[in-house]
Amino acid sequence: MKDSNKLIAEFMGYETYDMNGCLNVEYSDDNIRTIQDTHYHTSWDWLRPVVEEIHTHGCEVVISSNGVTTIYAPSGEVLAEESSEEENHMHDATYKAVVTYIKEHFNKI
Repeated sequence: MKDSNKLIAEFMGYETYDMNGCLNVEYSDDNIRTIQDTHYHTSWDWLRPVVEEIHTHGCEVVISSNGVTTIYAPSGEVLAEESSEEENHMHDATYKAVVTYIKEHFNKI
């Protein structure tokens, strides 16, 4: 979770840095959080802007109620597809698909 949230924060353009052994994310001059205080993995309020950012790259994010999230390239190619059987399966699958997309495809589009 820690590494994935760091990856997402950096994808969103936020600076991350280590200070005294603690990983920090600088959202603005007056909003600096430790990586443990980020909630991409638990909150739609945190994850929704990430999905919107992926849309700005021309990709489509399809979140299914059955716990499957698929991210398509502008060409229609499947870039990431993840599923979850967790209680909050739509969010969990979307979080995992976003992380997969960033890790595997972000720099390639």
